[in-house]
Amino acid sequence: MGSSSGSQRQRNASTGSDARDNSPIGTSTNCPKQIAKLAVVVRRCDKAEKIGGISVHAEKPPKLTASSAEGSGIADFGVVDPGSYTITTVLTPAQRKKFLPATPVSVSVPKGMAVRQPVCLPPVVRLRIMLADVNPADGTDRKISGAKWELQDATDTKTGTTGGDGKIDVEIPWTLTKVELKVTLPDAPDDFVSTAPADPPAPAANAVPPYPIKLRPSQFPKPKPEAQRMPLQLVFSVMVSDIEDGEGTNGALARLRNLGYRFEPGKERRAVVAYQFRYMGEDWGGSGVVGDIEGDLKGRHDA
Repeated sequence: MGSSSGSQRQRNASTGSDARDNSPIGTSTNCPKQIAKLAVVVRRCDKAEKIGGISVHAEKPPKLTASSAEGSGIADFGVVDPGSYTITTVLTPAQRKKFLPATPVSVSVPKGMAVRQPVCLPPVVRLRIMLADVNPADGTDRKISGAKWELQDATDTKTGTTGGDGKIDVEIPWTLTKVELKVTLPDAPDDFVSTAPADPPAPAANAVPPYPIKLRPSQFPKPKPEAQRMPLQLVFSVMVSDIEDGEGTNGALARLRNLGYRFEPGKERRAVVAYQFRYMGEDWGGSGVVGDIEGDLKGRHDA
């Protein structure tokens, strides 16, 4: 989750020359007569980075298996029978935390040809949003639990309810750039609705009534105990893109924006001072230097 845009880089990777590359291995398409060769190049869908250690299957049948090499990402099947092969990838549980399997693709390997087929692994991307309000007692963040949420894009809708940490945590497609978030805050009794006080003790028999006469709440209509305010629904338009240079100044500024601090490029000093005042216990004379908040900001944002 971030505000600094990496979407252009993602588009370039998915439409660049590597993505369309189906050229033969080496400088020549010729192989010895009646011989065919097949290799698969595995890379990320969002970047030109090659991925090693991925199990690749080529099924005709029979099913052939090769592992992509570190650095080049090439899974070399060598000499194969000519024909049409279906290329799939199989990920380990550890790899599945980072990537999704590639979309199966069919490739034709003619006699006398060496074919190199590119495939890409979509990265696993999670969108995390924390719902919080300001605690009036001390100005700290107060997590909102029990809020119903609906996250909708052009093709899918996800729903849920926040827990005690106030978080929304969902897996989204890496190509997603915009979603609509609807939040229905939990019902809460109005402040003015309270329980009526108990009746005062009844006077003793033949006793002189007190003056002034004490009111007995039970003699009056009781307020409806179920009286509540109407549920409050909030709608947000959320822009989604990766944080480039996540460990540097650009990453820190993106995290600062994600926490609700807005500023124009090059004019972040006031936002940094406000962050220092709220979260780091400094007065309004804080340094305003991004480097002074990077560590605290990363821990607060990424957690």
